[in-house]
Amino acid sequence: MKEPYDFYSFNKHIKEKKCVVPPPSAPLPQTLHNFPLISKRPQSNNPPPPSTVSRPCPGLTTEFDKLVGEQDLFQTKFTDPTEDQKSLVYTARHHDYVWRNDTSPGFHDQQHSAVFFLPSLEHNESFKNAIHKEAPDPANLKYVPLVNQNTHAGMLYAKFHGLQDLISEDNNWSLEHRFFQHVVSGKFKNDTVFRGIIHAKVLAKDREIKNAGNQNFKYDTDMDTLFGLIHTISPHAYWELTKHLPMRTERSIKHIISTTPRFPVGITDEIFPFAEKYCEDYKYPRGAPLSLSVDDTKLFAALRPLYDGVKQKWFIVGTTEDHVEVPNPQALNATLDTLKATANLVSKLRLWVLQIPLPGVPPHIRLMEGLVTRGFRITSGGGDGASVERDCQRRTASAGKLVEYRIKHPDASYPDIIVTLHDLNGNVWVVIQDAKHGRKTFKNNAFSGARSLTLGNFAVFYGLVHALGMKVNSPLYRQDFIKSDRMDDPGAARFFSADFLAQAAEQPEENLGLVVYLLVFGDFIDAWQSRTLSHYERAKIVIRTHLSLNTWRSFLAKAGYSEARHFISKEAFDFAQILINGLLGLIIIHRGHLNDTQCPLLPWFNASEPNEHCFSVMRDVAGPDMTMQQAILVVPKLRAKLQSAVRKVKTQTDFKKQASGYCHTYHLAGNIDFTG
Repeated sequence: MKEPYDFYSFNKHIKEKKCVVPPPSAPLPQTLHNFPLISKRPQSNNPPPPSTVSRPCPGLTTEFDKLVGEQDLFQTKFTDPTEDQKSLVYTARHHDYVWRNDTSPGFHDQQHSAVFFLPSLEHNESFKNAIHKEAPDPANLKYVPLVNQNTHAGMLYAKFHGLQDLISEDNNWSLEHRFFQHVVSGKFKNDTVFRGIIHAKVLAKDREIKNAGNQNFKYDTDMDTLFGLIHTISPHAYWELTKHLPMRTERSIKHIISTTPRFPVGITDEIFPFAEKYCEDYKYPRGAPLSLSVDDTKLFAALRPLYDGVKQKWFIVGTTEDHVEVPNPQALNATLDTLKATANLVSKLRLWVLQIPLPGVPPHIRLMEGLVTRGFRITSGGGDGASVERDCQRRTASAGKLVEYRIKHPDASYPDIIVTLHDLNGNVWVVIQDAKHGRKTFKNNAFSGARSLTLGNFAVFYGLVHALGMKVNSPLYRQDFIKSDRMDDPGAARFFSADFLAQAAEQPEENLGLVVYLLVFGDFIDAWQSRTLSHYERAKIVIRTHLSLNTWRSFLAKAGYSEARHFISKEAFDFAQILINGLLGLIIIHRGHLNDTQCPLLPWFNASEPNEHCFSVMRDVAGPDMTMQQAILVVPKLRAKLQSAVRKVKTQTDFKKQASGYCHTYHLAGNIDFTG
């Protein structure tokens, strides 16, 4: 270890001669080539500029402005007075303000906005200069004294990172700011699917940050239902969405489908809990009216195996009897051969639909008795007008007691108008038919070449409609009367429209019979389908239709015309009588047979249109050649699609479509008069 005053390093430095400058080298010989043609400017020997010294900012002093050192209240520096004196200075300064910037948000009313502006500020130069200055950079806020800052806002900005950028004035039109405002104001309260997607994205991001998996991930119900429907319609589209949104896997979807109870086939005790749950889900009272409709559709006759996951057994479906159990897989072929030789194959599917007759909601005797026994209040039983279904309704009606109401005829020489109701175990109900099927039936009668509808001195036949439809200003399309689809709902609606009636009325000397036909039956169907008519007007229309039909028949009898050639068909007349009796019966039931239950009467919900909707969805999924096996397996997808139809925004149906077949309008609920 070296000691103080040790010269070892110094002596070493002298010996190595590191500080001795070597002698200059000998000068080189000078020639002409050593001299440059252009001489260089001699370098300047000026000293370098002095270096810059960084010092802290002393703030505003008297060297900057003499007014800085002025004292009004106390002749001393601000740091010397007491706290009470400082408070007095702050108070005096506050009262000297010409204006004050209030950073607290205020209430903005777009309808009643008021702006108060003092005239004295208009001529204040300081105020003019201040409002024309750009807003300071938020990064320089730390240099502002705390007494001049909004401490409450500053604490919020410090507590919630990014809050200042979110609510700043420069960010009013950003997506984040508008989304934040919509969320806080509750604009997305009813958009449950969107909220479910946001909820799932946030949970997925939280798990991603924590490096956690998606086990036991909780999906929103409405979002899960929507994407389940998308998977039903297009699995490829579903898998594309899974790349961007957190959704269920294929295994999870199959697990849900396999554990969902299969809808039972036939009228058994297992189906009535579905009706109870249906009313409970919509909080519909047990004694309130319900509509029951029935309809048939064709099936491809075939025998198919079907596995029952609850019983864990295989069955063969497709016969008119109960499902046939297969004892073991080896006996499948033998059982199929036996059934092919002896069993009757199913060629039609009969569907019953129980419906709450209100907007925004989704054999026969045994079914009605089961519903009535469990406290359900059935007010109507309907079909689409087929002879088989009308016979089914008559048999159901004959199982109960007959209840009659009489309406006096305007002419005493004619019999009273009888309204027939049926009482099944204390449940009073009425037989109805689908009004839109009736409209198509009345249109087809006018187009039939087998008859000429004679109304007084005029007749209604296809040639009149063809001549009017060929005109340029006709509201009818060519497909409405040339090779027309007899089951086209929009075409029938255009035939009985006010525009076509006005066109026919332009030449009453030729078309008076057609005008009367359009007016009577068009008004008749409107009594069922209109959302705005009062029940008083509906009753007047159907009574007028009843009187018109009876007067027409009396005229034909007196004139000696055959009803088979000059009157509407027997099926159409029977259809009209059921519709007349049905609407009057529904009005009577709602006025006198619902006890204390208050429920509006919406006639268009008492129809078989939901049945047709179900058949349409089933064939869309299973194909045109649907078998009994496919009809059973398609029920979960049918339920998902019908739930989607209920949840979607109700829009007006496009009646301008040509040859579009069935047009479902029972879900349209605009401008309903609930007081009628």
